Amino acid sequence: YLGELRGPKDSPEIKGFVDFQGPVLPFPQFAHAVTDYSGSALIQGGMISVRSFQGKLGGGDVRASGTVTIDMDGVKSIDLKSDGKDMLVSPLERTRALVDGSATLVMDSRRFVLDGDFLVKKLTWRRELYEKFAFSSVPYYQLTREKTFFDDMNLNLHIRTTGDAWMENSLGRARGRFDLSVTGNVTAPIMLGAIEVLGGDVYFQDRKFRVLKGQLSFFNPTTVEPYLDFKGETFVKDYRVTIALSGLASNVRPEFSSSPPLPPEDILALLALGESFKRTYSY
Repeated sequence: YLGELRGPKDSPEIKGFVDFQGPVLPFPQFAHAVTDYSGSALIQGGMISVRSFQGKLGGGDVRASGTVTIDMDGVKSIDLKSDGKDMLVSPLERTRALVDGSATLVMDSRRFVLDGDFLVKKLTWRRELYEKFAFSSVPYYQLTREKTFFDDMNLNLHIRTTGDAWMENSLGRARGRFDLSVTGNVTAPIMLGAIEVLGGDVYFQDRKFRVLKGQLSFFNPTTVEPYLDFKGETFVKDYRVTIALSGLASNVRPEFSSSPPLPPEDILALLALGESFKRTYSY
């Protein structure tokens, strides 16, 4: 580093240049750290200009630049841009993604926004659908949560995939693609867009159903509750059995049909027992 301090002692002017490097730069509440990083920054008054920053994140190359303004009260403004390529990350437990992306963080007197565009080239998802999202754990139960610097930040993220996204859990194994946007405050974000199933199998009543179509649509700007539209088929003895699910995820009910046609209770018996009811009456 090289620095110069000049002016009256109660309000001196600071100028300097910093060249830095290191092996590990961690991020709070994130599973990965930037490794083998280096960069340079120019300091003048209360402004820090990051002339260059480069490192490795998940084995991929990451670069960033921008400015941060600081005074006696703390951070006054931020304008940082970053991009990365071929980053292999695991943001959640039992997930892994190969990602290209870019992001911009801007904070001033009018806004505090993180804009980003991410292309997921490969994704493996082994989490159950009912599991909550949590990026890190806490050692003890916390009745109240202290406010952090980033709680006032808003999101404007676009996340999409090329179609090489795999889900594999107790529900089944399927390949899909998605095009999603995440907006709103970081403490309560909203998701819009769709997840489409391209093929695979799901399990019901210990039987494997081949996916004919499947889509989760996020369209409500006030809550994250998707609309499900699903259809699958299986074969039991001489019957082709079809299951259909449609509606909001919190209130979805299955509908069964078969060919040759059977009543719904016979179809359930066929799935559970491998044979239909032996009827002693007709209607």
